[in-house]
Amino acid sequence: MKCSLPTAVRQLHTLLIALGYLMDLKLFILYGLIFQFYVQSLEWDYDGIHTGPANWSRIGPLCAGKQQSPIQIWPNDMKIALVPRDLSPFDFHNLDKLITDAVIENNGHSVQVGIPEKFNITVKGGPLECEYQLRQFHFHWAAVNDLGSEHTIGSSHYPLEAHFVHTCEVPINGSSSFVSRIAVLAVFFELVSDPSVPQITPLSSFASYIKQCTFKNDRHILKEDFEIQNFYPSDHNSYMFYKGSLTTPPCTEDVSWVLFTHPMPVTIDELNSFRELHANQRREGEKWLQRNFRPTQPLYGRQVLFVQQDLHSNKKSNDATTSDKCFLKIFIIFALLATYFNF
Repeated sequence: MKCSLPTAVRQLHTLLIALGYLMDLKLFILYGLIFQFYVQSLEWDYDGIHTGPANWSRIGPLCAGKQQSPIQIWPNDMKIALVPRDLSPFDFHNLDKLITDAVIENNGHSVQVGIPEKFNITVKGGPLECEYQLRQFHFHWAAVNDLGSEHTIGSSHYPLEAHFVHTCEVPINGSSSFVSRIAVLAVFFELVSDPSVPQITPLSSFASYIKQCTFKNDRHILKEDFEIQNFYPSDHNSYMFYKGSLTTPPCTEDVSWVLFTHPMPVTIDELNSFRELHANQRREGEKWLQRNFRPTQPLYGRQVLFVQQDLHSNKKSNDATTSDKCFLKIFIIFALLATYFNF
């Protein structure tokens, strides 16, 4: 009977410990090196029987934790804060800076764009506890248009979700050490309403590079400059916030999640450029990367904060757009109905 890799690792672990009791310390050192090698070689994916999301906790125990992401967002789970007095607007730094020579890569799980540290793109304010620097962004999608995003609004998916991963170093009280914190800013994408009308979307200049990253470990330097602000909705202060985790192993928790309310446009051709990618290397046959979103995880009592904050509070009644007002009214009505009928 063929055993799975995690089972084989556990058997190796037990065997080496038993031998270690019979031999000397050198074997324990050898055991540590061998065991570390096997653990690091563990693979995970989105559709494998032994390596899919249901078994990620074998690789990263935190994947079975109670503060996991993504989540299914229902209005009756939210704490609504329309103009919270205790939250400042987000303060972005260098969001409009031209990014040059960034590397785009197919890592076998997604398409990821690394942001060189020298550009120092940061965000602070709102519910964030420190100033975070952008490190990379990547995408989640599916083979069909009614799936793709990791987070869902009710039971509905967007076809694409981008994650902008940030980190900051926070000093530990009374120590010279630091602890690293993570914040992810998530942007949803929706299909353009009329594909026959040419539109410039955030991914317009990226589609050709995505297609060049066909196989795992394919990587290219982006020759075209771009600005991160083009990927974000113009309204940075309409968002949902909660505490969760990374959505891939090791599923690290205590991650601050900011989900922008307003989606960005994407064309069907741009979506298809993601769907044509492979999760394997060039010589390993065909394994399509057409479903790279983790199923939603239980809330376990966590609360989601919904924020609609006017940047110009002294004249907010004049500056708020009609669409924002409509969105707020619909959202509040939905939240009240959801609470009353408990759905």
